[in-house]
Amino acid sequence: MDENKSFRCSEDGCGKAFWFKAALKRHMNTHKEVDPDEPTISWGCSECCKVFAKVETLRRHYKTSHGSVQIYTCEVPDCNQMFQRKDNLTRHAASHGDNKHSCETCGKSFARKDALTRHKT
Repeated sequence: MDENKSFRCSEDGCGKAFWFKAALKRHMNTHKEVDPDEPTISWGCSECCKVFAKVETLRRHYKTSHGSVQIYTCEVPDCNQMFQRKDNLTRHAASHGDNKHSCETCGKSFARKDALTRHKT
């Protein structure tokens, strides 16, 4: 089955093959050395779960794959959550605030009332 795939990994001992050049290119990144001193932030697409190393690449992906260039990013340090809709960012931002909604049964607190309701069910 792999013999029909045109794009093969050239790394010694790997031998993986792909139908598309882009898939091989993405795979080749798995063979790269990782610098332990370099931060490893990744940017995930909320629509299709693809992950990108750079926010610029994610923006280009949104534009070409999902028809949207507007991305709203959480400004809380080390969060890196991104959303296509501003209302989803606003709802997410509440998760960084005070947990005002507490469960009477177990005492667990939630930033949003709908999260407490979901917890109770």
